[in-house]
Order: sequence, then structure tokens, then C-alpha cells
Amino acid sequence: IYVHEMMLAAEVRVCSYQCVIQRTIKPGEVVVDLGMGTGMLSFFAARQKPRKIYAIDHSDFIDVARKIAEHNQIDNVQFVKTNSRNFMPEEKVDVILHEQIGEQLFDENMIENVLDLKHRILKKTGHILPGKFEIFHEPVSIKNDYKVPFLW
Repeated sequence: IYVHEMMLAAEVRVCSYQCVIQRTIKPGEVVVDLGMGTGMLSFFAARQKPRKIYAIDHSDFIDVARKIAEHNQIDNVQFVKTNSRNFMPEEKVDVILHEQIGEQLFDENMIENVLDLKHRILKKTGHILPGKFEIFHEPVSIKNDYKVPFLW
């Protein structure tokens, strides 16, 4: 739960996802939320009235997201508990959402998972959100006092 709380508390991150989802997802589209965690990205997408949202996660946390959706009367999200490599929707999808970034960008097999879905289920005209990243490193920290707290 702690990791999800940190992600939900990151206002810039949450607002950025919300804005790009509003700009990109159109009514009637089919969306996949890869590694959906709390379901936040799926729920933002649901506001755009896509025809279907597949929310994929292999963990038991999917039950928490399902309860959040029920509580908020979100009914166009289909929760799928599986590894994304085993997921095969009935049709090609318009948008792949993901946020399995972790602390070092390459955690959780993000690149492999996204590319697998891109090649197997994404329409040629489809979008992957986010589709690009910038990496910044802090090479040295002399004193703990100089470190910036995670949730500033």
C-alpha cells in the first residue's frame, strides 16, 4: 500500500497522466491499462467514454482496484488478473496505458512488457502512454541532509 500511496500523492505525476489521457483517449476506443495497480489510469480513461478498458494486473491488488471502481460506479473497466504476456483481447487496442516504472525506470520488465503488447495487440495507429522518458541521475550524495525527501 505504501508504494501506491506515494504514487497517488505525487501531484505532478497524477495531473500529467490525467491531462495526457484527456487529450488522447477518444469515445469508443479500446484501452489497455498494463499493471494497473490502484486503477487510477483506468479510471481517468473511463471519463473519456472508451468502449472498453482492460485493466491488467497479475497481483491480488486488482481486488482493491475493483472495489474502488464499484464504489465510484465505474462500469466500463474489465479487470483481468493475468500476466500481460498471457493477455489476448478480442480485438486490437487503440491505447496502452502503463505505469510500471519503479524507482529506476527499468524495474518490473517495463520495456519488455510494453513492447510485447505493442507488437501483439496495439493497432498500427495506436498510442502508448507514456511513450518516452527522460532519466536524471544523482551520482553522489555526501550527506543525508542534502537528499530531497521523496514526497516534497
